[in-house]
Amino acid sequence: MTPIALTVAPALAPQPLCLGTAFPRRPASEVLADAAEAAAAAEVGGEGDAIDVYGRGAWLESFESEVASEFGKESALFFPTGVCAQLAALCVYAGGVGRGAGDLMPRLSRPSFIVQATSHLLLHEEDAARQLLGFTPLVVGAKDRPLSPADVEKEMSRLAAVGARPCCILLEVPHRELGCETLRLDELREMRRLAVQYEVPLHAIVQWRMMSPYPYP
Repeated sequence: MTPIALTVAPALAPQPLCLGTAFPRRPASEVLADAAEAAAAAEVGGEGDAIDVYGRGAWLESFESEVASEFGKESALFFPTGVCAQLAALCVYAGGVGRGAGDLMPRLSRPSFIVQATSHLLLHEEDAARQLLGFTPLVVGAKDRPLSPADVEKEMSRLAAVGARPCCILLEVPHRELGCETLRLDELREMRRLAVQYEVPLHAIVQWRMMSPYPYP
C-alpha cells in the first residue's frame, strides 16, 4: 500500500474583531484638540465661567438639544456617567408605578425591575440599585444569552397573576459580558409590544456605537 502524505495547514491566528464600526477610529490627540477648540469657542461666546457647571449653560444645552433631535425626542438630559443615568431612570420609573386608587396592579413592596443576570447594574455598579435605592432586581432568562421576549413575557405573566408588576424592563444593547451579543430588531420590537401590553416602561441601555444596525429618526 502506498503511503499517503497528509499536510496539516497551520491554524490561522484569530483576528481582532472591531465592535465599534459605526464611527471611524480617531487618535486621542485629535479628539482632545477638537474638545479644546470647542471650549475656546465657548469662552469667546461668554460661557467661560459656565462650561464646567453641571446641568446648565448654552454649551451643554445645545448638545442635549442635538441628541434629542437626532433621536426624535422632545428633550434629552446629559449625565456625567451611565451609572448615574441608569439609577436616576430607575427612580423615575418607580415613582410612576402603582400610584392612584384606580391602579389595579400596584407595585411590589420594594420596587423591582426585570434584568438579565450579567447586567452591568448587577456586576459593575456595586449593587447600588439594591443597596442604595432599595430595588429588587428580578433576574430572568439564561445567564449565557441576552433576555428574550419569551423570558420577559413569562415573568410579566407570573407577576400579573399576583397583581404586581415591575417598574421597568431593563435591556442592554449590547451585552458586554456576553461578548457584545445583542438583540435583533424584531426582538426589540417584540419587547416594546410586551411593555405596552403590560403597561411597563422599557428601558434600554444602548451604546451609541451600536445604533448603526437599527433604524432610528
